[in-house]
Amino acid sequence: MTRRGDPGWRFLMASRTITASIITLFGFFILVTDPGSMWVGVALVVLGAFALALLAVARRRGRY
Repeated sequence: MTRRGDPGWRFLMASRTITASIITLFGFFILVTDPGSMWVGVALVVLGAFALALLAVARRRGRY
């Protein structure tokens, strides 16, 4: 497991942030292009926003 200060730590945190951002953007894309599947888009937006919020709180607390 990678811990803070390890060589791959910055890459790991960047990849988590990028993944959460892509999930959120994909949810917005579904919301805009396919209103019939709105619940899928909303679920992805909420999931991505929740992941980004958790990463922001952890970063603020000094864990990441």
